[in-house]
Amino acid sequence: HARSVLPPSYSRADAVSNLQCSMLLTAAFLEGRADWIRLALHDRIHEPYRGPLCPLLAPLRAMYSEKGVLGAALSGSGPSVLVVLDPECDAVETRARISAYLREEGLEAELILTSMESHGARDRRWISTGSDRRVPIPLP
Repeated sequence: HARSVLPPSYSRADAVSNLQCSMLLTAAFLEGRADWIRLALHDRIHEPYRGPLCPLLAPLRAMYSEKGVLGAALSGSGPSVLVVLDPECDAVETRARISAYLREEGLEAELILTSMESHGARDRRWISTGSDRRVPIPLP
């Protein structure tokens, strides 16, 4: 159903806005600018259409000014929501505040704490040992 609510095409302005936000999100992580996260999570391609299908999105977005919450966005096509937490705050305490807030709003969610990989993909090169066996070259 989430795909069926999307329009057949998008305006250039919406596409450019999403590209700008993706670059801003990259810059926010590279520069350590937590204040850019909320702005970078703004989406004009799928959230205006899929957002109404996700009852958690608006309440979680409303928490961005709460201590520990930097922003929220649909994860994939929804209904999952990605909430970016401030690394300067205690994640377990922030999760408890989010859970309590959602309960007050009459909502329930499974809140899973995860982390981001800080090193990214690594190139892997192989060498042949001569007997149809290959072994990876150790990376620094």
